[in-house]
Amino acid sequence: MNDVESFISGTKWNLPLQAVTYRTSLAPYLSTACLMKFTVQEREKFPQESMVLSQEFYMDDVLSGCGNVTEAFKFQDDLTALLVSAGFPLRKWCWKEPSILEQVLTEA
Repeated sequence: MNDVESFISGTKWNLPLQAVTYRTSLAPYLSTACLMKFTVQEREKFPQESMVLSQEFYMDDVLSGCGNVTEAFKFQDDLTALLVSAGFPLRKWCWKEPSILEQVLTEA
């Protein structure tokens, strides 16, 4: 079973999926459901990032913050690693601190 398979556990549906189909009415639900299931599976490895994704995620945005620049760098690295491992690469960042944004742009 891959990461996307049978995201609706406990129901009569058992849909083997290879990818989420976009431009359908269920696409936002399917992608969010897959992401939420993935965060539960990875909670031990990425506890802070999993909590942020389950509580501070809206539509296709992660809305979160950190106490200082060092925490922000670590959070950005860990969140990127978590989501890339699930096939959800992050493409856009917005920061109030210019040094963090410069770091993100040099990595791209």
